[in-house]
Amino acid sequence: MKYRFLSVGLVFGNCKKEISVRPARMSMDEYNQKNYDEWCKVGPKHKNFLNWKMSYVQNSNCRCPTFLERMFLFLEMAKWSEIFRISWGFRMCFLGIKEDWLGLDDEWMGTFEFLYKHIMAYVGLLGIVFVLCLYAVIAAPLGLLTGGYLWPREVKEYIFWGDMHAPKLSSDSKILKAEIDELKDQIKEQIKELKAHHKELKAQNKEQINELKKQMKQKLDAVAGKKSRFRVR
Repeated sequence: MKYRFLSVGLVFGNCKKEISVRPARMSMDEYNQKNYDEWCKVGPKHKNFLNWKMSYVQNSNCRCPTFLERMFLFLEMAKWSEIFRISWGFRMCFLGIKEDWLGLDDEWMGTFEFLYKHIMAYVGLLGIVFVLCLYAVIAAPLGLLTGGYLWPREVKEYIFWGDMHAPKLSSDSKILKAEIDELKDQIKEQIKELKAHHKELKAQNKEQINELKKQMKQKLDAVAGKKSRFRVR
C-alpha cells in the first residue's frame, strides 16, 4: 500500500502542469525570443509546438504535432491579425509543413502540388475563420448574461483588469518619459529651425552667386568691348 501511494506521488510529481496565465499573443511569421521564451514556459505542448514551428531558428528536431494540436495551439498563441488574414504561417501550420524544410527545396514551391495544397489550406482555414466569427457573434450576448465567462481571454482581461501585457510605469518613470518626450519635441523644433535657416542661407548664396555671375559677365563684356576698339584703330 505504501509503495502504491509512493508510485502515485511520483507520477503526479513528475507531471508538468501548464500555467493558467497566458502571455500576450505572438507573431508566428516573425521570430521574437522574448515571446518564444514566455510561451515555452506555459507547458510542454506549447514548447514542442514552437520548437517544431520555429525549428529554422532553434535547430531542433521535434515531432510534428497532430492536426488538432496544431490548430488549437496556433489559435491560442498567434495574433488575431495573422489568424483572420490567413497568414503564411497559418497555412503552413494547417499543412503540417516546417518552414525550414521549404528552404531545402525551393523548386517545389513553384509546382502544381504546392499551389493545390495552399488552395486547400486556404479553403479549410476560411471555414475555421468563419466558425470563429460565428462564435464571436454568439458569445457576445451570452457573455453579457454569464458575466463574461464565454468571452475570449483577451476581452475578459481588457474589460475586467485592463491591458495585462502592457508595461506598467511608475511615477518616476512617467516623469522621466514626459521629460524625454519634451526633449524630443524641442529637438524636432530645433531641426525645423535649422532646416529653415539652411534654406534661407541657400537662397542667399544663390542670389550672391547670380550677382557675381552678372558682375563677371559685365566685366567680360567690357573687356571684349575694349579689345574690339583696339582692333578698329
